[in-house]
Amino acid sequence: MRRRATPQLRSLPHSRVSSRAAFGGAGVVALLALPLVAVVLPATTALAAPAGLPSSATTTAVVGRVAVHAQTGNGYWLQGGAVDQSANRLYLAESTADGQPSLAIVELDTNSARSVVLGGPADTTAIDAAVSPLDGSVYVVQVAPSTVASVVSVVDPDADYSASTPPTVSVGLNAQKIDTGPDGRAYVTNLGDGTVSVLRPVGGPTKLESVQTLTGLATAEATTAMDAPRGVLYIASERTSTITSINVSASPATVIGTFSVADAPTGISVDASSGDVVIVTPDSNSVSWYTPTADGTLATPNRTVTLGTDASGDSGAFVLPLSASIRADGSALVVSQVNGTSASFVSVIPAVVDAQHPVRVVPVGDTAFWGIEDPRAGGTLYVPNAGAGTVSIVSDVTLASVPTAVSYGAATSLSATLSRSDGQPITASVAFTDAGGAALGSAAVDADGLAALDLGVRAVGDLQFTASVVTPATVSLAVSGSATTSKAATTTTVALDSASVVEGADVAATISVQGANGASGTAPTDVVTLRDGTGAIRGSAVLASGSAQVVLSDLPTGTVQLTATYGGDGSYLASTSAGVALTVAARTPDLVLDDPELVVGDAVTLQLNGFAPKETVDLTLHSDPIRLGSATMNATGSGSFTFTTPVVEPGTHTIIAVGATSGRTASFSVTVAEASVVTPPTPTPTPTPTPTPIPKPTATPTPTPSGPLASTGVDPIGTGVAAGGLAVLALGLGLVAIRRTRRPALQQE
Repeated sequence: MRRRATPQLRSLPHSRVSSRAAFGGAGVVALLALPLVAVVLPATTALAAPAGLPSSATTTAVVGRVAVHAQTGNGYWLQGGAVDQSANRLYLAESTADGQPSLAIVELDTNSARSVVLGGPADTTAIDAAVSPLDGSVYVVQVAPSTVASVVSVVDPDADYSASTPPTVSVGLNAQKIDTGPDGRAYVTNLGDGTVSVLRPVGGPTKLESVQTLTGLATAEATTAMDAPRGVLYIASERTSTITSINVSASPATVIGTFSVADAPTGISVDASSGDVVIVTPDSNSVSWYTPTADGTLATPNRTVTLGTDASGDSGAFVLPLSASIRADGSALVVSQVNGTSASFVSVIPAVVDAQHPVRVVPVGDTAFWGIEDPRAGGTLYVPNAGAGTVSIVSDVTLASVPTAVSYGAATSLSATLSRSDGQPITASVAFTDAGGAALGSAAVDADGLAALDLGVRAVGDLQFTASVVTPATVSLAVSGSATTSKAATTTTVALDSASVVEGADVAATISVQGANGASGTAPTDVVTLRDGTGAIRGSAVLASGSAQVVLSDLPTGTVQLTATYGGDGSYLASTSAGVALTVAARTPDLVLDDPELVVGDAVTLQLNGFAPKETVDLTLHSDPIRLGSATMNATGSGSFTFTTPVVEPGTHTIIAVGATSGRTASFSVTVAEASVVTPPTPTPTPTPTPTPIPKPTATPTPTPSGPLASTGVDPIGTGVAAGGLAVLALGLGLVAIRRTRRPALQQE
C-alpha cells in the first residue's frame, strides 16, 4: 500500500482542487512553519471487576509510540515509508525545518531510532520510502522545488554515511510516491508531469538507473498501491477521480487502463487475498471494495463501510481519510487526518460490520500522515505523526488471564499475558483487583509478555481476580482469572531413639510431618497416630511445629514394624510414613536371693527378674515339690516374693519359678538347714533341808520331788545325781520322738 505525500495541506472538501495545487516542494516547506500541537491521549485507569468478564479479550489500539525525533534529533516531519520484514525495521522519510532531508531507521524489536542524512539538490524534502526485495536497499523519494527534478536516494541501511551521503538518481517533477515490484524494479509516481519513472537496480555508484518513463498518466494529487502477487500497480488520482492500472510484470511495464470512480479517492490499497482494490474518500467518508476485471475495469463497489468521524467538537475541522490497510482476516484499518486538531484517528473496520461488531475509532494524535502497514502476520500499522516526530503503533493486542495452581506453602501468583498480534514486544503493566474490586497490586509485562503479581503464601482456596491494562493507557482491556491454592502433600517420618530394646523398656518415637513446599507457610498441625504391624494403635500425639513424640511401653518381644499416620489439616494432605523396625529382646528370667543358706521356719524374700510384664509366676521348692506360692510381676517383668522356709530334709534344694503366661523358667539352688534345737537349762535342785536328827538306829529314807523319796539305800548324793541324769535323758528322748513324728507330715504336703 502506498500513500500520497502531503495531504495535511488539504482544508475543506470544497477546495480540493486549489489545495492540490500546492503539493510541490514549496508547499511542503511552508507546512514546516506550522505550530506543533502536543499529542494528548485520553487516560484510562484500571478497571474494576465487572461480572461476566471473559478470560481473554482482544482489541485494536495504539500499543506504543516511537519517539523518532527525540532519538535522532534530525527531523520531526515524518512522511511515508515501509517495513522491511526480513530486517525487522521500519524506514521513514523525514524532513527538517532547515530543508535537510533524512531517512529514519527504527529497529522494531527495541523501538530505537537512528537517521541517515540524505544528499541531492538543495531544498529537497523526503516524502516516501520503499525497500528493495533484492538486497534490502532503501529507496527514498525527495521532492525538489517545482521546476527541479526530484531524486531518489539509494541507502544501504547498514553503511556508514558519516563522511558522505547516499547516491541519488533523478526522476520526474514533484515525485511523491515510490513502489517496488517483485523483480526489484522501482516505480516513482511524479505528480507534477503525469509520469511514472521506472528504475532498475544496477551496479556502479548510483545503484539505480532509469530504464523507462510512462507518460500521459492521471497522477495529479495521486496516491498508489502495489498488488505484488498479481503484478499490478494502481494509481488513484483525487483530482480526476480515476484509477490507472499498470502491468509491472511486463518488461517494459505497460499501462492496462484508466477508469473513473464515483468519489474522489484520497487513498488506495489492495486486498491481497482477493485482489480487490480498496478506495477511501472524504466525499462520503467511506471505504469501498472494488473487484477489477481482467482489462483493469473497476466495477461498482461490492462493499462500502462508513468511517469514523471527528470527535474533537471543532466545527472547522476537516476529516480526511488518507490510507487503508487490509488485513489477512478481512478487517481494515483506515487512517483519517483531522486538520487543525490533534484528534487524528484510525477507523477499525471488522470483516463483518453489524450491531455486535461496529466500526471503532482509535485516536492516534497529532497530524496522522498515511499508514505504513507491516506485511507480516498480525496486521500492525505504523502511523507517522507529522510535525510531532513520533510514530503511533496500531496493533491488535490480547490480554489473557493465566490460571495458576499451587499447593499450600508455595507462593501464589496472579498472572496475565499481554501480547501484540505481530509478536513484537510491548511495554506495558497490568493491575490486579480482587472480586470486590480491591487493589491487589500491579506488575510489569516482561519480555515474554507475562505480568505476574506475587502474593506470597496464601490460605487454601480459590482467589478470583480481574486483570486490567494500566499502561499503555490507550489499551482498555480487562479479563477475569483465578489462582488456586490447594492442600499440599506431606511426608511423614518416624525416628526411634533406639532401634533395639529389652522388653519392658520404653521407646520414644519422634514423628515429623513435612509439607511438600518445605518450611514455607505454617507447619502441619493436628494429630499423628503410631501403629504396629497389626494396625493396632500404639499411641498418638498432637503436632507442634510439625513434630510430635509418642512414648511406647509394654511392647511385646520380637520385631515390630511401626508406621505413623498423619490425618491432614486445612492446609495439608494426609500421609503415612514408611515402616520402621523395632526389635524388642526378651529378658532372661532369674532369681536373686541374698543368702542361699535357708533355715527351716525362717522368712525369706526372693527377687524375680526377666519375666513377662505383669504375668503371674508360680514358685515351687524341689526336689520333693513343695508349692511356695505365686507372685505378680510389674510392668518390667520384675517382682519379689516372700515365703517361710518349709520343713524339709536338710541339704541342697532348688527353687523353681515358672511364668504362667510366658512359660519362662528360672531356678535357684539353696541349702536348707535344720532349725536350731533350744535345750532347756538344767534345773538347779532345791536343797533339801537337813532334818533334825531323830535318834533312831535305822537308816534315813530317800526324798521324792514332792517330798522325801523312798529310801533305796543309795547314797543320797549319788542318788540325787542319778536322778538328775535320768531327767535329762528323758527330755532328750522326748524331742527325738517329736522330730520323728513331724517329718513324715511335712513330706506329705
